[in-house]
Amino acid sequence: MCNCLLHYQNCVNVPCHAKKVSCGSACGRLLTCGQHFCKRLCHEGVCLDNGVVCTSPCPLLRPCGHPCQSPCHPGDPCPTVVCRMKVKVICNCGRKSDMVPCLAGGESGAGFASLSSEDLAMCMRQLELGQPVDVEATLCAMRGDQSRLKCDEECAQWQRNRLLAAALNIDEANLSAMVSVVYSPFLQEKARREPEVTGKIEEEFRRLVEKVRKSGEKCSYSFPVMKKDHRQIIHELASYYNFRSLSYDTEPRRNVVVTASRDSLLPYPTLMAAVKNSEKPNSTA
Repeated sequence: MCNCLLHYQNCVNVPCHAKKVSCGSACGRLLTCGQHFCKRLCHEGVCLDNGVVCTSPCPLLRPCGHPCQSPCHPGDPCPTVVCRMKVKVICNCGRKSDMVPCLAGGESGAGFASLSSEDLAMCMRQLELGQPVDVEATLCAMRGDQSRLKCDEECAQWQRNRLLAAALNIDEANLSAMVSVVYSPFLQEKARREPEVTGKIEEEFRRLVEKVRKSGEKCSYSFPVMKKDHRQIIHELASYYNFRSLSYDTEPRRNVVVTASRDSLLPYPTLMAAVKNSEKPNSTA
């Protein structure tokens, strides 16, 4: 039985003539940077060889409250770079939430260069649909400015449903089966002209909602390559299911990926059912 080099722990099954014995525990001595501790196994001598510097993430806090995370820089101020720590952003009513990079700090204008490919794809989709794109609002939302993550029409409907649930003394979870949605003229026209395409899309949406309900986690589905107007069906219909949809790749191989979360739901009625009901003759006529 011998003692280790650093921790003076008894090590068994070690030859008595052994001079260098390690207990196998982490060294744990403070490094020369004064911020980190040695993670090497118990050893003799210095923790860092001559010329070797500590490269562990800097633990000093930024003004935004998150650690610096840049390579250790003893004696120097933290670099002026954009913070990449994830923060939760929510809308005013609390229905919508997302985890996005903090993006605080950095040089002036660095936020625009930090837009992710996912956010750029979302902006491009809005442009394709003829909708205005507010890049500044997107950046503010990514920075965690909750006041700039605006409520949408679904939020307004959700709040109306809450008031209705309170008035009728029913569970809010049952409201989706009571409140009928009104689909856009584009979706209604496509459902009439191309029922097979629209029906297949809705079937995949239904499967995705059921999959999320069983697993309790986010689930995604990648649609095959489609024409622009078929992709628009997916994008517009996704909002009624509370899905997130993004287009990927370039023409002619562009496709759409939709993601469902625990907030996703089956609208009532479905698009195909709504179109069929509208085509029924009026019994009072």
